[in-house]
Amino acid sequence: MGETLLGGLKVLGLGMLIILSMIAIIFMIIRFIFPLLAKLSNKTSKKEKKKEPLIETPPTTNIIANIEEDEDEIIAVITAAIAASTSKPAKSFRVVSFKRI
Repeated sequence: MGETLLGGLKVLGLGMLIILSMIAIIFMIIRFIFPLLAKLSNKTSKKEKKKEPLIETPPTTNIIANIEEDEDEIIAVITAAIAASTSKPAKSFRVVSFKRI
């Protein structure tokens, strides 16, 4: 019985040694090879970036128009809410201003 237990422990130790060495090899690949590949790809992307033309920013008039449309919608919603809560027609009052919180 002692010989089979000793043989089992040897196989267990050899298996653990193989697994741990594979984990160490994978760790080395991740730790050293991938950063080198990333640096190489960054160098090629920097060269490509230099060749690309500058991108112009779009004018801000579209943004201002969208904000004005949003404000009109907000005023309409506020007017409808007040009309519904007071049971009066919406034409009987007017929303002059509002503050965003």
